[in-house]
Amino acid sequence: MALTSCMQVPSSFFDPITIGDFGESFIDGATGANNPVYEVWNEAQDVWPSGSLEDKVKCLVSVGTGVPSLTPFNDDLFGIGESLLVIATETEKTAERFSRDKSRLDDAGGYYRFNVLKGLEDIRLEESKQKNAIIAATDRYIELQAVFKQMKKCANRISGRESDHASSLDVGSYKTAFSLQVIPVVNKFVDRTSDMEELELALLPQRQHDRRKVFVLYGLGGIGKTQLCVEFARKQRRTFSSVFWLDSRTEDSLKESIATCASRIPEGQTAESSRAYSTTNTGDVDAVVRDVMSWLSQSDNRDWLVIFDNVDRECGVDNADPDAYNITHYLPRGDHGSVLITTRLASLEQLGSSQKLGRFSEKQAEAMFQSRYGGSCDSGESKELFRLLDGLPLAIAQASAYLRQSEISVAKYIQLYNQQWKRLMESQDRTGAPLRDYPDRSVLTTWTISYNAVRAKSTAAANLLLLWACLDNKDLWYGLVARAGMNSAVAESLPRWLARVASDEVEFVAAMRLLCSYSLIEGLQDLSGYETHPVVHRWALHMQDEEQRTAFAQLAVLIIGWAVPETTEKEYSSLQRRLLRHAHACYEWVLNTGFGENSTMIDAINMLGVLFTDRGKLGEAAKMFREVLEKRKRILGDEHPDTISAMNNLASTLGDQGQLDEAAKMKREVLEKMTRIFGDEHPKTREATENLDVSLMRIKISRSRRGSVFSFYS
Repeated sequence: MALTSCMQVPSSFFDPITIGDFGESFIDGATGANNPVYEVWNEAQDVWPSGSLEDKVKCLVSVGTGVPSLTPFNDDLFGIGESLLVIATETEKTAERFSRDKSRLDDAGGYYRFNVLKGLEDIRLEESKQKNAIIAATDRYIELQAVFKQMKKCANRISGRESDHASSLDVGSYKTAFSLQVIPVVNKFVDRTSDMEELELALLPQRQHDRRKVFVLYGLGGIGKTQLCVEFARKQRRTFSSVFWLDSRTEDSLKESIATCASRIPEGQTAESSRAYSTTNTGDVDAVVRDVMSWLSQSDNRDWLVIFDNVDRECGVDNADPDAYNITHYLPRGDHGSVLITTRLASLEQLGSSQKLGRFSEKQAEAMFQSRYGGSCDSGESKELFRLLDGLPLAIAQASAYLRQSEISVAKYIQLYNQQWKRLMESQDRTGAPLRDYPDRSVLTTWTISYNAVRAKSTAAANLLLLWACLDNKDLWYGLVARAGMNSAVAESLPRWLARVASDEVEFVAAMRLLCSYSLIEGLQDLSGYETHPVVHRWALHMQDEEQRTAFAQLAVLIIGWAVPETTEKEYSSLQRRLLRHAHACYEWVLNTGFGENSTMIDAINMLGVLFTDRGKLGEAAKMFREVLEKRKRILGDEHPDTISAMNNLASTLGDQGQLDEAAKMKREVLEKMTRIFGDEHPKTREATENLDVSLMRIKISRSRRGSVFSFYS
C-alpha cells in the first residue's frame, strides 16, 4: 500500500487545546517531542502493522520552524532559556537520526526535510506574528536551487508524476553516481553547524545567481578541513549532479584523481578510452584530464561539485618544490559549477569566498573524545588534556585512539605528553593502524611539509618558529626581538639572520606573514602580536635535535633577559607583564640546560631575576640570582664587584622570602667584602652596612613576634 504522510513540526509553547467529545486536553508536543517524526512513524506502523512500512510509505515530509539561535531567550520563566537551547539542537538531530535510521526510504526519495536555515534565529518562539520576517526568510530559503529541486521532487512524488519526471531528466542528463571509494573515511563526525552552513550558503546551486562558486577552506593542518568537507559532500550528494573528490597533495595525485573520475561520466559523453583509463591503466593521463575538464566545462553541465583536497604546496616563480603546481590550471572553464578547496595556504583565499577553519570548542572537543575513547570528560585529567590539545581535532583523535588501544589512564597520557612528547608521538605512529580519517598523517608529521616549504623560502622565518618554540606559544611581537638588537653587546652575540630581523621591522613582518600564510601561526585579534597553536609549538621544539634546541634556548634567554625594561622606562609595568610568560619558559631552560658562561648570558639571567622580583615571583628570582652568583664566582672570583652584587641580590630576595637568617649571613659577607675592597667610607660599603642593619632588625622583629605569640598562649 502506498502511503502519503505529511508532518508539520509545531513551533513550541502553544496554549493547550481541548479536542473530542470527552474534552481531552492536549499540550504542545515540544515539551516531549519537539520533532515528532518518530511519533508519526510509530502511529503509521500501528495502522499498517504487517510488512515493512518503508516499502509502503510513498512520501514523508518533515517541515521545521527554522534553525534557532543557540543564545537563550530572556524570558522570565525559570529554566525556559535552558529548555530552548536543548530544543534548538534536538529538532535537527532528530531529523538527521531519522534520515539515517530510514536510509532506504531516504535513498528512494520518499523522505523530505524542509527547514529555513537563515533568518529566523532572532525571532522568538512567542513572536510568531512577525509574519513579514518569517515570509521573507522562507522566500530566501525556497529560492535556493537545491531547495527548489527538492520541492519539485517532493511534489512529483506526492502527485505520482515522479517516474515521468525522472525519465525526462535521464535523457541527456549529466548526473553521475555518488562514490565513497575515493573519499576519506569519516565515521565519527563532530557537528560543526555554523561552518557547515557557511559551505551550504556559498556552494549550493541557486536559481537567481547561476554562476561559478569557489570556496576556499583554509587553516592549520589537522584542524578538520577534510572531515568537514567529507560530511558536506555526503550530506549534499543529491543536491549536485556530480561530486568529484580530488586528492590534490601533488600534481600527479591530482591528475590521477581527475582521471579516475572519468569512469563515472555517463557513456557517450566523453571518449571511451578516457572512461576506461582507471581499469586499463593505459593511455595518456593528461588527455584523460583534458576530457574530464571539458565535460565539466560544458555549459549545460551546471550543478556539479568538485572538491580539491589538500592543496598545500604553493606555486611560485622561485619555488623549488617539485610537487608544487598552479591549482588554477585545473579549474574547469565556464561560469558554472561549485568548487571547494581545502588548504593550509591562506594566500589561496583570493580565488573566491573563503573561511579560516578554527579549532574545536570545548564541547566539540569533549564530543570527539567521548565518541572515540568513551571515557568521561568530566574529570580534571580530561579537562587538562583538552587544555593541552587546545581544540585540535587531529591531536584529540590521536590521543583518544592511543588511550583506547593502550588502556593507560588519561593522567598517565598527560605525564608522557609533558615529559616524553616525541617518544610518545613516535610510539603512536608505530603502534596500530593509522587513523582512518587522517590517513598518512599524525601529530608528528602533519606540519613537516609546511615547515620545509617555509624554510625553502626564508631561513629567518623557519628559524623564528624554532626560536619561538623555546618561548611561550602566545604573544610574540617585533618589539621583543628589537630590544635585544638595540644593545651592542647583545647584537654581537646574535646570529646574522636574527640580527637582521631584530633591526628591521619589515623583515620581521615578512617572516611572520610567511608563517601565517602556511597557517603555522596566526595574528592576535588586537593585532599586537602573534601566537601559535600549543601542539604546533611543542612539535616545533621536539623536531629539533639537542644541539639545535640548546642553541635556540640560549637565544631565547638572551632576548628575554635583555628585553627586561628599566623601571624608569615608560609603561615598563605593562611590558614586564608581557615578558613574564616568556620568562617562565626561559627559567626552565636556565635550570635544565648547561649554557655557556659568557658575561652577556649571565647578565641576561640576572635580568630575569630582576623581572621575577618585580612581579613578585620570589622563588624564581632566588633561583636565577643563585645561578648568576655561582657562574660569577667561577668566572670572576669571590671578590669581584659583580660577584658581590649577585650575592647581595640573592640575599635581598631570600630576605623577602622570609629566609632571614640566611639573608643576614649573606649580607654580612657582602659587607666584609665591600669593606676589604672599597674601605669603610665608600658609598657601596655604607649601603651594605645599611642593608645588613635592616636584615638584623627584621630578624629581631620576627623573633619578638614569635616570643609574643608564645607568651600569649602560655
